[in-house]
Amino acid sequence: MSSFEQLKSQAEALGLKGEEIGRYVIQQQAFDREERAMKRREELELMKRREEQEEKEQQRKQELAKLEADKEIELARIAASAKSPSSASGGECADRPRLPAYNDGEDFCSYHTRFERIAELLKVDKEAYAIRLGSLLSGKVAKIYSSLPSEIITDYDILKKSLL
Repeated sequence: MSSFEQLKSQAEALGLKGEEIGRYVIQQQAFDREERAMKRREELELMKRREEQEEKEQQRKQELAKLEADKEIELARIAASAKSPSSASGGECADRPRLPAYNDGEDFCSYHTRFERIAELLKVDKEAYAIRLGSLLSGKVAKIYSSLPSEIITDYDILKKSLL
């Protein structure tokens, strides 16, 4: 961006005089304004494209997490239907699907949804959800869990809100 004085000096250096200097300065200022406006439009377009890419990536991750959860649910259903009545001993069987463990860095919202779905399919007592969830956590989420008071970690609904 050129100042008025700079533009005036340029016009004089080009040999312009009087009103020609004024027109030159006005033209150059209009050119500068248009150049700045074009740069702003380009920056806005770039930001818009980045946001769209980030949104698509987030949607892809959510779809992938949903597919993984659906796959684990289906596997749990298959395992439950394949289970023969003679193998039901009241305890957990070695071939019975287990609740998934949380891996540090994994999206906790997706993990939590998967945990609840599989726990429901495995007919885990709702009162045991808090204990079971706590035993499956690792990394940063496990540190947060460990820092919570016992009133929170024993009440699943409050625990869920604290971790989400």
